[in-house]
Amino acid sequence: MLDFTQKMYHQLCQAISKAGYQTTVMGDYFDTSESDKPRLMLRHDVDRDAGLALEMARIEQQHGLASTYMFRVVDSVFKPDIIKQIADLGMEIGYHYECLDKAQGDYTRAFEIAKDDLAKLRELAPVKVMAMHGNPLTKWDNRDLWKQRDFKDIDIAVAAYLNIDYKKVRYFSDTGRSWDEQRGNIYDFVGEQPEHALKTTPDLIDYIGKHHQDTCILIHPNRWSDKLGKWFYNWAYDTAGNTVKALIKLIR
Repeated sequence: MLDFTQKMYHQLCQAISKAGYQTTVMGDYFDTSESDKPRLMLRHDVDRDAGLALEMARIEQQHGLASTYMFRVVDSVFKPDIIKQIADLGMEIGYHYECLDKAQGDYTRAFEIAKDDLAKLRELAPVKVMAMHGNPLTKWDNRDLWKQRDFKDIDIAVAAYLNIDYKKVRYFSDTGRSWDEQRGNIYDFVGEQPEHALKTTPDLIDYIGKHHQDTCILIHPNRWSDKLGKWFYNWAYDTAGNTVKALIKLIR
């Protein structure tokens, strides 16, 4: 079976459902700190293709899972009807911010952009969580905005990279079309993590069935499709992207 397909995602969701975790959306993370079960958060950064995000949310609902969908506020992704449908499925909506990129490094303007973006999202669903969008082609790290401003001032309770202690939470990301954090990755790091050589989704399925600990899994919905044409397009896109990122790492 091809990896990074919705059929494979069904298998991952089934494994999570059977593994005995307490699944939680990101906004409830701190409210479940006294849980006697290991917690598992599913987070989705909707970079492209909001339609695939909706299909993924429907799969999760079939397996009794709830997850967090972080939406960029750009025309290609900000689709109010789809965002509402995902929220109606019981999923949490979050803000995938890139305001420092949009403001080209102007911190004051970036904070105003964040407020405007959140106002648009909050017309569709409550938003209490956020995660930065990392664009390897820009020189700004969007997280740097919060070195000068407080995200609590925009009524955000949980910031994915800023107030979750990843020394206590095992973190996996499909960035670079692999579960290996070192591959095709420039911004999506959370610090020191245990050594586990996971490459494929079956590797991840095996891992979560054997290692019960607080875990966060980041998935980009645009990467997961059963349609062969779209699957090969995304494979080519990711392969080219990994090459570009490798060159950027060398230059920087």
